[in-house]
Order: sequence, then C-alpha cells, then structure tokens
Amino acid sequence: MRKIVTLRSCHLFYNVMWIQQLCITGLRNLVSVDMCCARRINVLCGVNGSGKTSILESIYYFAYARSFRTRIHHHVINYEANSFLLFAQFQEGDCQTSVGIERHRRDAMRIHIASEEAKVVQLAKLLPLHVINSESYLLLTAGSVLRRQFIDWALFHVEPSFLSNWRYAQRVIRQRNRLLKLHPLDCRQLASWDSTLIELANKLSTSRRQCIEKLMAIFVQIWQDWDVDKLPKIEWHFYSGWPSKQTLGASLERSLEQDRKLGYTQYGPHRADLVLSINGMPVQNILSRGQQKLLLYALKLAQGQLLQHYKQQPCIYLLDDLPSELDREHRNLLMHALDGLSAQVFITATSTKQLSYFLECEYARLFKIDHGVLTLQGA
Repeated sequence: MRKIVTLRSCHLFYNVMWIQQLCITGLRNLVSVDMCCARRINVLCGVNGSGKTSILESIYYFAYARSFRTRIHHHVINYEANSFLLFAQFQEGDCQTSVGIERHRRDAMRIHIASEEAKVVQLAKLLPLHVINSESYLLLTAGSVLRRQFIDWALFHVEPSFLSNWRYAQRVIRQRNRLLKLHPLDCRQLASWDSTLIELANKLSTSRRQCIEKLMAIFVQIWQDWDVDKLPKIEWHFYSGWPSKQTLGASLERSLEQDRKLGYTQYGPHRADLVLSINGMPVQNILSRGQQKLLLYALKLAQGQLLQHYKQQPCIYLLDDLPSELDREHRNLLMHALDGLSAQVFITATSTKQLSYFLECEYARLFKIDHGVLTLQGA
C-alpha cells in the first residue's frame, strides 16, 4: 500500500484546537454524558439506536449550532426534558477555551465562548468540522447548493474577506429579485444593483476558482494513491454561475425578460457549481456506492489538508458508521489516510472488528454506548 502524501507530518502534535471534554445533557437519549476525548482517534461502538450518532450530533452543534439530522430543534431535545445543554472544553497548546450551548423548546439558542455571549459565526470559525454519514451522497446527487457550500466552507476558513463579500452578494440578489417583480421596472435602480452584483460576482468567482484548483490538486493526489481496482479518473469543472463564454453583465442583460417572468435572477454567484464527471458522465452514474463513498472521503480529506496547509489548523472529522459500504481494502486506505492527518476524529460503528487498524494505535480510545450510557473501555 502506498503512503498517502499529506501536507504535514502525521505524528507531530501541533498547538491545534481539539475537544478535550464533552458534556451532554438532555439531547435525544443522552440524559447525562461526560466524555473525556482522545486527542486523535475516538471510536464509539454500540448497536443501532444506542446514542452513538447523537454524540456526533452534539459535537456538530459546536461548529454549526444546529443538527445534521433535523432542522426542527425540539426534536433534538430529550422527550422528558425542556432543554438540552452542551458543554465542551477545547484545548489549544497550553490554553483552554470553554464553550456552552443551551437550547430550550420555546426560547432562542444561547451560545457562550469563554463565558462571553457569542454568535454562530464565531463557533464556525473556532471549530472547523466535517461530518460524513449516509446523507453525504447528496453532495454528488442533489442540486448545486451543497456543492457551493462545500467550496465556500474552505473559503470561509482561509479567506477573511470571503464571508462579507458573500453576504453582500446575497443581499444584492434579494434586492434585484424584488425589483424584477415591480411594474413598471425601475431600470436605473436595476442597473445600479447589476453593477454591484457583477463586481461582487467576479470577486467570488475568482476566489472560488482558485480555491477549487488548489483543492482538486490535493484530491487528485489522494485519488491516485487510492489506486485499488484502478479507480477511474475524476474530471472536474467549475461553473461560475453564468455561461463561460459570456460576461455576467451580458448574461443578466440577455435573461432580463425571462428573469422578470420568473421573478428571480437566473445568473450569478448564487448559481455556482462544482461539476464532477467521468468521461463526460456524472460520477454517480458511473461509480458504485462504495466508490462514491470513497470519493466523498477523498474530497473531505482534501479540504482538511487544504485548511491545514493555509491555517495550520486541522479540522475535526465526524464519521458515522465508517465501515459501511467499504470493503476491507478501501477501508484500510481510508484509515491510513486519516492516520496521516493530525486531526481529531470521532468514528461510530456497530462492531470493533472492522476498526482494528485504529484501535491498535496508542492514541485511540474506545467507548461503548448502550441506551445513552457511555463507558470508556480499557480504563
């Protein structure tokens, strides 16, 4: 097996932020959980419904202030409780940062970082995180929204001006859509908003294209190293959100009448996409389910390496049901690649038999969970 080339040495522990302690109260079937986490590999083992995915869900809140399983917050709260409370102790070198999140059934969420009230964007900046689960296939099969989010995740963390430009562009597009619905159309106002949108769109497109080029260069290296069964070459194309042979200004002008009929803007940075294909065909039409999952892992690992290169900060990986749909050889390739990162990893599985690669490492911890009760094994 060839060694995966990473951008940083795998076993040097840098002063990076990781979750040292995790306390969960009243989230789903986790009535009270206190977890002392390993710096590197944390394996959560239990039968389906035991609560292992709920622990990943809790960690996800510290990066996104929401669940990856539902958008209805009261579904997350234990049925016998009125709220859930999450607390984490983050370690970075010799420094510690405490983060608390509380959500009541009827009240807004409250977030505190180092005892100071905080916003969601501060959480996201603090803890870069990726989750890979059964829903991750949507990145390949669903519309362009998830793929734009995938691109923008990296830019959010590595380019300081990206978020403000992105937010401004969203406001401009909303305003333009309102103007499109007016009769008669205020052409002077529309021209002004179009000018602003074109400027922002060009900035966003340049940032996205440069980011994708760097990201896909890392991805190609990983994919080539995973040469089991001669995995097919993945082709990629960045669509900026308007025809490549036209400027955005020309595209907006040509589509104006259609935009007015539809009531929204058809071209712009809000339509950008990353197109992945094999011999001109969508990857999901060519790859098996196992290969698709391998592709998703390779893309997320590439993003982690990109972040690690530019920010000297690895992201945290949440891997739900890691052994599923990967044969032993592909699973070992993936685990070898994860071992090559200095990232903290949380893995769920129903059995430890397929995770011996990790469990034999001295920096791994195994937790058993049963009906919401967590127990450290081998303590």
